[in-house]
Amino acid sequence: MISSAQWQQANQEFIEIALERVRFRLALMAGTDENLLAEDIAVLDRRLVAATERMPAPSAFHQLSESFRLTDFEAELVLLCAAMETLPRFGDLCAACQDDPLLTFPTFGLAMAALPNPSWVAVSPAGVLRKLRLIDVEGGLSLVRNRIRISERLLHFLLGLDILEPSLPFVTRCEPVDTPASAMALRLRDVTMAWVGHRARTMQIVGQNAERCFVEACQCVGLQPFRVDAVNLPEPIEEFADVWAREALLTTGALLVINPEANLPAVTKLAARANFPLYLATSERVDLPDTVDTYLDPAPTAEVTDLWARALGDKAGPLLGELEILSETFRLNPDQIQGIADLAGAAPDVKAALWDGCRAATRRRLDQIAHRIQSQMRWADLVVADDTKAVLTDIASHVRNRSRVYGEWGFGERNVRGLGISALFAGPSGTGKTLAAEVIAGELNLDLYVIDLSQLVSKYIGETEKNLRRVFQAAEGAGAVLVFDEADAVFGQRSEVRDSHDRYANMEVSYLLQLTESYRGLVILTTNMRQSLDQAFMRRIRFVAHFAFPEYAQRRAMWERAFPERVPMTELDYDALAKLNLTGGNIRSIAINAAFRAAAEGTPVTMGQIAIAARAEFAKHDRPVPEHELSGDGW
Repeated sequence: MISSAQWQQANQEFIEIALERVRFRLALMAGTDENLLAEDIAVLDRRLVAATERMPAPSAFHQLSESFRLTDFEAELVLLCAAMETLPRFGDLCAACQDDPLLTFPTFGLAMAALPNPSWVAVSPAGVLRKLRLIDVEGGLSLVRNRIRISERLLHFLLGLDILEPSLPFVTRCEPVDTPASAMALRLRDVTMAWVGHRARTMQIVGQNAERCFVEACQCVGLQPFRVDAVNLPEPIEEFADVWAREALLTTGALLVINPEANLPAVTKLAARANFPLYLATSERVDLPDTVDTYLDPAPTAEVTDLWARALGDKAGPLLGELEILSETFRLNPDQIQGIADLAGAAPDVKAALWDGCRAATRRRLDQIAHRIQSQMRWADLVVADDTKAVLTDIASHVRNRSRVYGEWGFGERNVRGLGISALFAGPSGTGKTLAAEVIAGELNLDLYVIDLSQLVSKYIGETEKNLRRVFQAAEGAGAVLVFDEADAVFGQRSEVRDSHDRYANMEVSYLLQLTESYRGLVILTTNMRQSLDQAFMRRIRFVAHFAFPEYAQRRAMWERAFPERVPMTELDYDALAKLNLTGGNIRSIAINAAFRAAAEGTPVTMGQIAIAARAEFAKHDRPVPEHELSGDGW
């Protein structure tokens, strides 16, 4: 194995001889040393060959010449500029060769006169030296008299120093990955290898864990991985593209742009100008021409479980079953897994800490676009018909045992479509649909998000799908329970296709069902108008739970649960309360309003206060107040 110090020493010896050879060439041209002969340059040539042969790996100069495909003249011009920055009194030699005491620096005129095989093409703005900023032109003199200076980055490179271009602080090296490459990274590697020579230079990596797959693939093919956030791309983007093209060749690097959708105009310009390996990490494909697209499938559960086991070390043994459920429920990258494992490993209850850590790590994106409900409701708080409760417990059981049935028992291998768990909760407002979702989420220890489906529907073609996709992509890694309110806003009777808008309306429904079927969590659709839903769409929903208007016995049970134990109350007549024709939502509202009235009056809750709150509730919903029930026995 070649040590860095060994190569560094050999490279230093090589570059010193190469620069001394440049100094000899100019001294011979200027005639400033009477003892210097042409044979002395031949001696340096032989020493340079010997130094090259002693190099344990190609020198930085040879790497530069090969990577940029420099001609002999271009390579010697780079050395001429490097000599100016490193050799003492080299400026005097430049002035002597140009017969001008003011020209104490390299110029194009000097290069054309002193170096072999001169070419004007090499010093043109379109030439590689100037286009990729290997050299810079300074001063306001004529072209042949302007100073040419080697870039600081290139000088460091020739001297063997691996220092990234100082003007690119927003570009960072990706952290190396020391675990075996994932299956998706190997697939990306194969695509990258096949992509070499293709005219498209931009690859989109679509899906989660894009950055890690990018790093793993780069390591497989010998590229150094770098990243930049699209929001930090500078203007003019063309200048950045040229500077990075140089960096890509100097470092054998590939560039990953994250968040490309946040600055798509700049990314589009960058992709159009890129002549270097350029990758985009996207959650969904962005509209760019001439890109090679790789879609990342979720990592297999077994692969993610192995990551958890390695991250937890000796604490993983008793948790293997739990780790499979974590892997199936949450989509996290390896860095997140390691971070959660580090924190949970020190907790008294590792299992609970792991679960809570996963929930917290996956909330951020979904919190920005949906309303998270924090609830402590359990089955005892839910009063519904027995057949409805049976459906709800089945739903919870399906979610809880999904990993075993789809993974361990192999159902997921036989059919990758339709593995999502979907349910329709149908019934009048206030009958417990959202409460039931809270109970299921609480039972499963999962986050619950409520999305008003009517707010996602747009009159503009394609916008509804975009809104839906954004929600599901944000939820994908969270394992959350998603509740879409007002499903009839989209799931109405299938319309006869009279125009493009009718056709797209039906497509929106199909698209929502497609997303629901592929989502790895539970999706609940709620509606107040079960009869308005199209039966063709209903067949693709796994569960339907009917929430009927509560009967007398159910209303009595709701009233018995309406007030927390700590609420001071007089003796309430639950039989009289149950005679009021109300939903569970109405009952909860009346109970809270009566409690506030009791608090204001400084008394326990009384039937009279409940009666006042009930009259207000009926009036709020434009329903006639049943005075005969509110003034009978028990009130």
